[in-house]
Amino acid sequence: MREQTRERPMVAQVITRLDRGGSADMVVELCERLDRDRFEVVLITGPSHRPVEEPTSLAERLDITVAVCPYLVREVSPWRDGRALAALRTYLGRLRPDVVHTHTSKAGALGRIAARLAGVPVVHSPHGHLFYGYFGRTGAGLIVQAERILAPLAERIAVLTDSSREDHLARGIGCRWQYETVPSGVDLGVYRPDEGLRAPFRSEFDIAEGECAVGWAGRMDAVKGPDIFIEAAARIAGEVPEATFIIAGDGPLRPAAVARADELGIADRCRFLGYRHDMPALLNACDVFVLTSRNEGLGLTAVQSLACGVPVVAPAVGGLPELLEGGGCGVLVPAGFTDAPPVSGPPGARFPDSGAVSVGDEVARAVVRLALSPGERERLAAAGSRRAKRFDIDLITGQLSDIYAEAACRSTGSEGDL
Repeated sequence: MREQTRERPMVAQVITRLDRGGSADMVVELCERLDRDRFEVVLITGPSHRPVEEPTSLAERLDITVAVCPYLVREVSPWRDGRALAALRTYLGRLRPDVVHTHTSKAGALGRIAARLAGVPVVHSPHGHLFYGYFGRTGAGLIVQAERILAPLAERIAVLTDSSREDHLARGIGCRWQYETVPSGVDLGVYRPDEGLRAPFRSEFDIAEGECAVGWAGRMDAVKGPDIFIEAAARIAGEVPEATFIIAGDGPLRPAAVARADELGIADRCRFLGYRHDMPALLNACDVFVLTSRNEGLGLTAVQSLACGVPVVAPAVGGLPELLEGGGCGVLVPAGFTDAPPVSGPPGARFPDSGAVSVGDEVARAVVRLALSPGERERLAAAGSRRAKRFDIDLITGQLSDIYAEAACRSTGSEGDL
């Protein structure tokens, strides 16, 4: 038990990289919103290719310490991973935080071990799971074995949904008492219905107000299913002549997506926008938002869409059924590809056939139905807006703050509120 010498407990956030995505966005939000009168905040990360914000800028803007570990990378590399573990152990030993919060798999593995070696309690957030859709059955089996070993190193495991908790427990990962359901949060003051954002965005990308704008956003890799969306878009275009497709994001499958849209004769209907920093405007410009993920812990863009009053169509994978309340505030379609192998490839790779057509058909049918049913879109928009209140970022930050306080009290032997 360590004697606390600082005025406020120190929370060290550890994430592999700050590249654009739900987990990085959530960590940055946490660093920004944690009460500085209650906690001192430190962020430890590896190098990023396309960070949501440069570490030096982030440190200056939030007035926190941001430490970059050059050996902490996403890819498995025994030499680099060993160096990263040693560096994390040394840094945490010198820093002596009261709580370490690890995020995602690689930082979660190395960070939990390093924190335990340094005698610091850990909260771990998997941000989804890798049990399917990424590495095939053999790779997923190895992930499960590793998580079973690492789970006891965490005081608390913060999962995005109740179904994720049950998935972990069913695979023998951790004990029920360790788990807390802490979904990703969004700023409801930013993500909200806003007609003032809709018209300028649609005008910029030549989308007439009478057209049905169908949105998709995410990393263009296999697990997010851009191949499924493009196939669905072709079917939607055949039945809804006024449909236009807003596609945001980048990744290894973007060239294949552009090429496939051209092959299917819908290139003029697609707006490939790359990475965007104006998601509230993009979502408000949409009439329907689609996810086509083969695996999704929660679906942050789905939460953002609900908050903006945009109906969501998504496959019943991961945490999406729970998020959409079984279809009560969105349209769920059958998945059918939970064990599909990874299909990402280098630029120029062609889309696979596995899973894309059948799920694309289901997505297309759902979108066409909504495109032709304004009343149903309005009903789902209202239900989604109500559902989004559960994901207010301030509520989520408060929930994690209480978890940190409990862990910090246990580590220092103090009692009472922090």
